[in-house]
Amino acid sequence: MKMKYFKSKSFPYWYRPKPSFVARWFLCRPNSGLIELRRWLFWAWWAKPRTLNERALLVLNFILSPVTSIKACVLALRLYGEEVQSTYGVGKIRQLIDLVKLVIGTDLSPVTYYQYHLFQVDRRAKRYQYTDQSGKLLQVLVQRLPQQADNVIFTDKIAFEGWCSSNGLSVVKSYAVILNDDSKKACFSEIDLPHVDLIVKPNQGRAGNDITLWRFCSSSHHPLWENKCFDHKLNTKELLGYVRNSAVEKNERYLLQPRLINHPAVRSMGNGCLSTVRIMTVRNGQRRPALLLAAALRIPFGDVDVDNFDKGGLASGVDLMTGTCSEAIQKTGVYPLPFFERNPTTQAMIKGVNLPFWKETVQLCIAAHEHLESLVPIIGWDVAILTEGPLLIEANHLPGEHLVQMASGIPLGMTCYPNVICNALCEAFGIKS
Repeated sequence: MKMKYFKSKSFPYWYRPKPSFVARWFLCRPNSGLIELRRWLFWAWWAKPRTLNERALLVLNFILSPVTSIKACVLALRLYGEEVQSTYGVGKIRQLIDLVKLVIGTDLSPVTYYQYHLFQVDRRAKRYQYTDQSGKLLQVLVQRLPQQADNVIFTDKIAFEGWCSSNGLSVVKSYAVILNDDSKKACFSEIDLPHVDLIVKPNQGRAGNDITLWRFCSSSHHPLWENKCFDHKLNTKELLGYVRNSAVEKNERYLLQPRLINHPAVRSMGNGCLSTVRIMTVRNGQRRPALLLAAALRIPFGDVDVDNFDKGGLASGVDLMTGTCSEAIQKTGVYPLPFFERNPTTQAMIKGVNLPFWKETVQLCIAAHEHLESLVPIIGWDVAILTEGPLLIEANHLPGEHLVQMASGIPLGMTCYPNVICNALCEAFGIKS
């Protein structure tokens, strides 16, 4: 078969052409699992449209991959091996053997071995069942799937709020939306904000970026809000003006929402800022029911105002049946990172805490997924558990693997996750398995 070459810049980054007849035979098999998922990953890497020079470089990298992989293993061992040997009693020779086997036989990187604590006895036995790169396949899938009207809820918080309200789903409500339009001078004196703590966030923001907390300060003359990054307090007009300037500068609409307060059982585990549960649900075909896949509680830690795992927050795996929290771990820092039964700052217990309203939280996410017309098969729902019950914060069509696998120790390869992704890819490319 003649190889086709492309001007790679003419295609979206995650575009992939339909697999060849031979590739289809390897990719789409009955009861696909982790092996087929890794074949899809290799195909997605190889099939990306490239120029002749880019293809030649790709072939060279493939030929050299055994050498570069072993080099990466040795480097990881130098960085983290001594700590693992002294703390967990796993020798460096054993670590190196594990690392080489892992990078050759899976999609995992050497660093993942230390991130996921795959040197520990209970996790080492399952090490080949973890996955590290499958988010790339979800990107390819999203690029390939036909667009539905509600796909916008994954990237637009205003649309998500409206979609939840129209479907009778509990969701955080915004007090105001500040437009990124400087052509009209807004009359902010007409906006009456409630005298409460406020959260300001960009409408299309991701990973907790640019979210700020404004604490309400009582005043005998007029309401004021303060933020730790400002040396003075702002009144209503000044605060709204500041948010509008940010919206214009970043060409992004901003939302003003209430600062949510967790249920006391949840709040006690963190630093007082909002903790959310990431619940992953799957639907293996549009006409099939949505199912619960995995869950992890994200806990704000230290002086950080958000619970994002990539920004230093803690994560605790949550038992799907009971809602009981496991030990917590961080993602950022020098590996291997320790597990915490208690919050290391406040000493509040984390392990063994039962999340309140767990049944209602799961039911809310299942109901939300079944309302979706979008063909994206795996969704990560962020839910705040308050005294009144669970509340949806946002939906993620790229929910990530690190959070639930690092926190719970349960590999996604041992769930229906690989089968769902493989089936969705076969369907998206019009291939019969």
